[in-house]
Formats: sequence, C-alpha cells, structure tokens
Amino acid sequence: MVKKIVFDFDKTLVRINTFPLWILFVLVFSMLKFEFRYNLLILLIQRKISKRISHDEFKREILEIKLSDSYYKTFARIIKYFVNQKVYDLLVKEYQNHHMIIISSAAPEKYLKPCIKKIFPTFNNEIIVIGASVSNGKFSNNYKEEKYLNLLKEKYLLSGELVEEFYTDSIDDLPLALNSKKVILVSPTVTSLNKYKAQYKNKLEII
Repeated sequence: MVKKIVFDFDKTLVRINTFPLWILFVLVFSMLKFEFRYNLLILLIQRKISKRISHDEFKREILEIKLSDSYYKTFARIIKYFVNQKVYDLLVKEYQNHHMIIISSAAPEKYLKPCIKKIFPTFNNEIIVIGASVSNGKFSNNYKEEKYLNLLKEKYLLSGELVEEFYTDSIDDLPLALNSKKVILVSPTVTSLNKYKAQYKNKLEII
C-alpha cells in the first residue's frame, strides 16, 4: 500500500528558516552581479521599519520580483549544506519503500523546488513540492490551514483521508497534523512540544 508522507522544509528537512536567508542572499548576490535589487530593499524598509505592509503583503511582493535562474541555483547550493541528515535519511528510506513523498512548506516555491532538486538530484522529479506562490494573481502562503487545504485542492489528499506520517517542527502545522495518523516532531521547541501533547491525540514521535 502506498502511504502519503509529508515533510515540512524549514527547520525540518533543513535546520534553518530559509526565508530570511533568501532575502539577505538576494540583496548580496544582486550587488555582486551589479544589479542591486533596490525594490527588495524598499520592501524590507516598508515591512521592518515603517511597518506599512503586512508579512503576507511583503512576501507576495518578494515572490513577484523577477530573478534569473542563477539566483535560485546558487541559493540551492547554499541550502544543501543545512540539510538535517537524520530527516534526509528517513525521507530517502520512505522513497525507497515506494511511498508518496510530499514536501509542503511556507517557503517560496520559486526557490523551494530548486533546493529539492539540489538535495535529491536522482529522484526530485518524483517528489511533490508545494510552497508559497502567486498563481493567476492569487497569493497562497501555504501556511497553517492552507497547508492542509492545498493538499485537498491539488487532490494529493482526498476528503476525509489522513496523511500517514507528517514531519514538522512547528505548532503552526497543527491543522495538517490533526489530519495525520502520526506526527514526527523534529527538534521542536518546548512550547511546540507542549502544545502538540495537549492538542494532538494520535501517535507522536520526537527526533
């Protein structure tokens, strides 16, 4: 029987939160390429200093900045060094057992897919990758309830069907966790762990 196994990305498959690093990377890399992204700097000021835009607005605008493939490929090479080896090995094992592997994250899909391609060069085409994106003018952050709803929307999960195993670090993923038979928490904070123990009643494992 093919099982559906879902992995979060930030602080799960990789040990860091990639989005802040992506912003810094684009600023530095664009400067090195003599094409400094002033639009990104302005967005950063509007979000962090003047507080004129929300996090979702900030993220959406960043997703719509046009960048060449060299940005994504170079960033993917950097991110590969932050892979959580234990989670990586478990994912490879699940793949070798012929289960469906889904990586679902709030990280922008534009760099998430190249990262997965770099991390899993031999079978990345067989991994389903869902991240934050803008499609037909509509922004999806793939965060909290959206992470679960997007699996239903794309028909990777049927209504009433449960994910077999879900790897995550964050309490923000509780909506998907509540629709999973088993949750594997990866280096959770004390707060996240306590909240899962209080709210999640199925099988819980910590690695």
